[in-house]
Amino acid sequence: MPNERIIKIFMASSDELEVDRAKLGNLVRHLNDIYRKYGIYIELFQWEDFDASYGCKRKQEEYNEIVRESDMFLAFFHKKAGEFTIEEFDIALEHFSEAAKPKVYTYMRDLEQTEKEEDSLKAFKERLYKDMGHYWCRYGNTDTMKLHFVMQFQLLETNKHLNKLEVKESKVLLDNQPIADLNNVPFAANNDAFIKLNKQKAKLEERVTKYRAKYAKNTKDIEVREELSEAIQKLEEVTKELEQHEKFLFDIAKTITQQAGKRCSERMQKAMELFEQGKASEANGILNTEDINRDKSINLQRWEQAKEQEKASRETLLLNIEELLLKTKTAMSDESLTMRDRLNQACNALKN
Repeated sequence: MPNERIIKIFMASSDELEVDRAKLGNLVRHLNDIYRKYGIYIELFQWEDFDASYGCKRKQEEYNEIVRESDMFLAFFHKKAGEFTIEEFDIALEHFSEAAKPKVYTYMRDLEQTEKEEDSLKAFKERLYKDMGHYWCRYGNTDTMKLHFVMQFQLLETNKHLNKLEVKESKVLLDNQPIADLNNVPFAANNDAFIKLNKQKAKLEERVTKYRAKYAKNTKDIEVREELSEAIQKLEEVTKELEQHEKFLFDIAKTITQQAGKRCSERMQKAMELFEQGKASEANGILNTEDINRDKSINLQRWEQAKEQEKASRETLLLNIEELLLKTKTAMSDESLTMRDRLNQACNALKN
């Protein structure tokens, strides 16, 4: 296709994640079917793709060259952090600081009950968390991995004609094509309000089906007709409430995706971790507006007083602003609050 834009993605991981690499490859092929209609081609590089007989230079140097040429760099970890994966990660970070590419994203597959994390990964996580403030994506199944990746990819491409990600009936769609099911993604599947509303909807659907069958047998039964009408009305109300809650949750997930790979405060990291576990109300509680504003005032004073450290102080101040923006969204999803309290919390965060 003429004038086709190529987006290069490098996936780094050890051989323990062979299945996940294959699934990501299948996803990229699926996305290419969607994006090529809009002049975008995704090129995925994995170590399996390289010719093992290549002998002009150290094999790892060939991988590293591709890392530098990539638009996105994905580092996947499970139980260990391999030497070469860490080398590729560092090269990606170094090149990003010089050329603003590739965008660097880190994925951590959840451990099974019988699995243990090796010291190499513990040390790498410690470095990410404490030294870099780097937020990583957790996943335990294919749908979570797919959703993380597609949301991140959409931050990179800016095609105005493509229908963006949206949620319909608990399904995440891209250009009307299914990408993931919220029932398989922890931030929704483990969310108390999402679970409660789905149960209410299922019971009301059963009730509607029951009274429709009764009404079909005797259309003159006024009591059955009224029961059916009431059940339909309640089902519509619950369905609308569920749709609204799904959109709240999905909007927060997109905001968190924008933070992946960036430096963020310890408070925001905790809030994002809680949200992704399905604990939206607890995440909202962590993002206390008074605490954030107190820290923001302190950081603003430091910025004004220490001009020689202006950049560092400005970056710290921006972290507080990101917290307040996330607060506006977690407040609206907090089912433990009344709608008035949700609006008040969101408005208070926006005022600051």
